[in-house]
Amino acid sequence: MSFQTDEHAKAYWKENLRLLVTLLVIWFAVSFGFGILLVEPL
Repeated sequence: MSFQTDEHAKAYWKENLRLLVTLLVIWFAVSFGFGILLVEPL
């Protein structure tokens, strides 16, 4: 029983971290990209 629960927990956290990293990369790319593209010339 605990083996199955442990495997489910590992799968959950692996998927959760993958989603988190994906969203952080998208957030960084969009904010950095818009920071360059939409800047007002000095």
